[in-house]
Amino acid sequence: MSATDKDDFTAWIPPTIEELHALLPQYEISAMLGRGGMGAVYQGRQIKLMRNVAIKILPESFSDADDHFQFVERFNLEAQSMANLDHPAILSVYDFGETSGGQLYLVMEFIDGMEIEKYLHHHGGKLLPAHAISIAADPRSGFTSGDVVMGSPAKEKGRRPEEAQAPVELSRGFWIGSTEVTQGQYQAVIGSNPSYFKGLGPQAPVEQVTWGDAIAYCHALTRRERDAGTLPKGWIYTLPTEAQWEYACRAGGDKPFGGQSADDISWHQDNSDGKPHVVAQKKANPWGLYDMHGNLWEWCLDWFQSELPGGRDPSGPAQGEQRSYRGGCWFAKTDYLRAASRGRNDPQLKNSRIGFRVVIPPEKTP
Repeated sequence: MSATDKDDFTAWIPPTIEELHALLPQYEISAMLGRGGMGAVYQGRQIKLMRNVAIKILPESFSDADDHFQFVERFNLEAQSMANLDHPAILSVYDFGETSGGQLYLVMEFIDGMEIEKYLHHHGGKLLPAHAISIAADPRSGFTSGDVVMGSPAKEKGRRPEEAQAPVELSRGFWIGSTEVTQGQYQAVIGSNPSYFKGLGPQAPVEQVTWGDAIAYCHALTRRERDAGTLPKGWIYTLPTEAQWEYACRAGGDKPFGGQSADDISWHQDNSDGKPHVVAQKKANPWGLYDMHGNLWEWCLDWFQSELPGGRDPSGPAQGEQRSYRGGCWFAKTDYLRAASRGRNDPQLKNSRIGFRVVIPPEKTP
């Protein structure tokens, strides 16, 4: 790139979210993820296929040169080649072309991951090849360390005594599943599908799993991905602690439903038609997580205790009689779907209202 090209790129103003939606009306555009050496990248959703995507827009300066048509042809050929690749470490290309305003664009698979700065901090400043592959291919959402006030204020509608507020510090980042574990995912790892609502298909969340079933899935998935070299050393699949779950659910906010309508983000007693639903049909929370409210209760790692422990990296008592679960379900009233709402039961319980999602935290060190 020449000095003039660099100046053009520096001066280039990427389309706003609204402008890009007008240019590509077949996509819902939710956020600009950033801009770099060859354009701007946006998070979006393919409307007809209901598929999350990343959309890259190239600056006009890349294609406004004298060889514009040759550049466009080369771009098209390279995009076609990428679309034909099938490799677990390479993002899939779904679409490409020119917008109605003449800007070249590329639509790719959308994949979240832990911020690289925090990831490198945990690994001594080095990014090994296997780790790079895992980051590139991982379909989960990643968060850095942070703080959250668990529980609910005294006047919150639906509040119960076990929700007394407690400040928490999470000192280490983690990945979390952007959806509940589906029937198809569970079948692929365990070899069976215990769900009552099998007829909803492989993209419906798995239910009728005990706490032990959920842990067994995490252990099996850890072994499988370590054997395949796709899980970074020092990380494991497990269930979220209550603190990790509420931190991810609240997504930096302090409202019962993140400032959104319960109907927009959740399946509950009044809108579920008496059953759970395929994952990711409702709006995501601000951090891109689906069904944190409703659809299924989600098992957590902790033994239940009546008072939230607070402090640094809490994980509940060392023993107990009941395991915690969070989020409410398709059968519950919306009061039970609030971010602070807590459930608990015998870890051997299994029914069509309880499922789980996974997290990938660093393994605990002595």
